[in-house]
Amino acid sequence: MVTAVTSILVYDIGTLVVSVLGTYANGLAVDYFIDGFNRRKKICILSDEYERIQKYIMQELIRGVTIYTAKGGYDGKEKTELVTIMTPSEYKQLLNYLHRSEIQAFVTVYNVSQVIGKWNINGDTRKKSE
Repeated sequence: MVTAVTSILVYDIGTLVVSVLGTYANGLAVDYFIDGFNRRKKICILSDEYERIQKYIMQELIRGVTIYTAKGGYDGKEKTELVTIMTPSEYKQLLNYLHRSEIQAFVTVYNVSQVIGKWNINGDTRKKSE
């Protein structure tokens, strides 16, 4: 960035702007590339049919699910929330399942760049043995 900013001493303001934007974009691309190898999705699902979804995630996708009790702010009713971590391809499979099964669900998705622990050990072992 220092080199880009000092280009104003030799070149015009247009070159400075392009240099700064190029340096920033390059940094973003490198960060995205490095984080892309470990990218996961944290998926939170609210549905009355949470047991069907939980069964699909655990038996078909071979992933764990954490279950929370949540209280709706709008209607005050208790609901069950499923939270799971998946790869992007597993997330697509889950969405396809929800659409095929016509399950009504409220789904929020977060990008996660790092998962620490035994997240992937059991899933890979069980998938290979089947």
